[in-house]
Amino acid sequence: MIDIRDLIEELQRHPDYICADIFTLHDVIEYIQDEINDELMDDFNSEINRQRALDYELNIDDMSVNDIEAIKDYMENMLEQIWKHVDGIYPSYNNLPDLRKKIDRQIILEKILNKK
Repeated sequence: MIDIRDLIEELQRHPDYICADIFTLHDVIEYIQDEINDELMDDFNSEINRQRALDYELNIDDMSVNDIEAIKDYMENMLEQIWKHVDGIYPSYNNLPDLRKKIDRQIILEKILNKK
């Protein structure tokens, strides 16, 4: 199976690609790893114990099917919350300066030609 990060990089190299926010289990595990490290660092006072906290490595194998499903549900829920407050993501041609000028010129030209 192809690594998803390779697929994402290939997608980003495609000439039609504009932008995307793709969340992977790897990304979430990295975030959770940082969160765990922060919590462990706060819980340990001595330098030796802090080093042990930093040595802890979260693994995909540590995640149960229920954990992964909870991550998916959470991420989908968060995206739904974001999208419900947005009217749309596509820009209007009014925000594209050159296309707007081209359309305006075409409208003016049509008006002139129709007057004859």
